[in-house]
Amino acid sequence: IFEDSLTPMALILDADREHVLRNDAYAKMLGYSLEEFSALPHNAFVRAEDVAIGSALIQRLIDGGERDSEPAARRQIHKDGHLVDVLVQASPHVIDGEQLGVLLSLRDVTIERRAQTALRENEERFRAVFEDSLTPMMLVTAESREVLRNQAYASMLGYSIEELAELPREAILPLDDDEDSTRRMQHLFDGGDPAPDPYSRNYVHRDGRTLNVVIQSSPIDI
Repeated sequence: IFEDSLTPMALILDADREHVLRNDAYAKMLGYSLEEFSALPHNAFVRAEDVAIGSALIQRLIDGGERDSEPAARRQIHKDGHLVDVLVQASPHVIDGEQLGVLLSLRDVTIERRAQTALRENEERFRAVFEDSLTPMMLVTAESREVLRNQAYASMLGYSIEELAELPREAILPLDDDEDSTRRMQHLFDGGDPAPDPYSRNYVHRDGRTLNVVIQSSPIDI
């Protein structure tokens, strides 16, 4: 099971890692053949700052300590020099009641981390454009239906963003217009096409007067 597993694994028999077995999946994850990988010292692919942390964890498990409940995030060094983001779960390796060492199970999360970084950067760029825009904008999130409004939107109605966030929708949008707006947003959340033309709504300014506003609704993918 260990040798043929598609999950990268290492079986460590001592805290100094002088006796270590690694499987083929682990070797391939870092760009080596199993023969090449088996001959490498662990500091050839484990970053210097992670060596002491890993050794302390392994020693704790060898001494009978409890395993960590969550995998540890680490970065290991590929054969070509690039860093591979991995999650490492360490657990005691016990057979017939006897602890034989520590088993490491690893998962390559490099692509996931890159996607998360790109998403975060996109969100930060969008937020900067959204908040600083001179065009009044409102964003309704698909998952939580959280409503975000920018400063231009608040200023249009005579409020600060903080004041506007505390107001119920009916304080700024008459009931008939609110129901139609909700219907249009649900249509977009359900995957429907946006209306080709802007539509108008009546909003209530802080001073009580009515503002006729032209709206264009569209889905965005950040």
